[in-house]
Amino acid sequence: MLNLESLSVKIADIDISGMILSLTVFETIKGNIKGSFWIQDNINFYDNLITHVTPYIAIDFIYAGVSCNNVYQCDGITEMTITKMGKKYIVHFVALQTADLNLTMINESYSGMSHHIIQSIYRESVDIGQSLLIDSAAITKGRYNVPHIKAGEAIGNVLSCAYDVNSSAFCLYQRMFDQGAARLTTLQDMSKNYFFKNATQPFELTNDAIDQESSATSTIGSSDEFKLEAFQKGFISKISAGVYGNKINQIGLDETETVKFKSIAATNNEITKFRLSSKLYDNNVKSIFSTAEDPVAHASRHERTRAYSQMFRVNNTVAVPRLGCGFAVVVKVGGSNQSKSRQDTEYVIANINHKFIIDDGSFKYAQDIGLIRA
Repeated sequence: MLNLESLSVKIADIDISGMILSLTVFETIKGNIKGSFWIQDNINFYDNLITHVTPYIAIDFIYAGVSCNNVYQCDGITEMTITKMGKKYIVHFVALQTADLNLTMINESYSGMSHHIIQSIYRESVDIGQSLLIDSAAITKGRYNVPHIKAGEAIGNVLSCAYDVNSSAFCLYQRMFDQGAARLTTLQDMSKNYFFKNATQPFELTNDAIDQESSATSTIGSSDEFKLEAFQKGFISKISAGVYGNKINQIGLDETETVKFKSIAATNNEITKFRLSSKLYDNNVKSIFSTAEDPVAHASRHERTRAYSQMFRVNNTVAVPRLGCGFAVVVKVGGSNQSKSRQDTEYVIANINHKFIIDDGSFKYAQDIGLIRA
């Protein structure tokens, strides 16, 4: 671990940095950022100064010359221990978008490409300034009449049947170093989006035993805790569920026809699906869900499950500035001819747990990095 150059934590604009014992921020390609921190409260801050039910929490820090600034929504307090000397408790927080997407109801009609519809719903529901970055373009399109449901649910419906030119599924997520922005990216594009160490070399997560240079910053990205969490776990149940392919009999009720599609993946399970009518709207406009039961749509949805067939974790990594989920990196565990591993290859970062721990009056920063490979 390396020390932070500075850390500021404010609740409702009141600086409580001196009360923080530890802080974690978790990011994942499956959704928005969330986190928590332990407080040692010897000034009765909880009773006298936390006047908001869900106040804003501003967390700013500088590490290796890189600044990171984010504002979150408080999501409650747990595990409070009360003594004569004071209180100790955990403060939880979530991304501002999490609250907006769960509390805003959408009753509107949208038309266009899937990523444009997601962007429109997002802009309709979140506060100005919380941007959505479109990294990948969908080829699915149509109309979506949102029937007065939560914005997050409406976006989830579109995500479930959207895919790009490579038939790859979309993920909507956040990175801590993106200063609050959200991203829309396909898994295929993530696998090509390398986090670079320099202009030409993809970043490598290495075993610190093979990195003994004198400079402290040379150890960034190193760890001695590499763990293969799963390799093809639940393979039989996944085959049974059609994750590796189905023969699809698609029935179009409005056209009185049945189309039989061959399996486009590894297995030959057979299922029957009913295709949504293509005559719901005038002027040959189709529903955004009109292709939801096509083989390509099924394959893109199953891609999310297949991506987690191989899960690898690198714990207590000397934190890498600007590193976030959705990047591709190279893992090099190292070892001799006897202990070398085929796990030394490229991975997509599925999640990062950013850990800030106080040690002898200073905060040290490390990352637990979760990696996936189909």
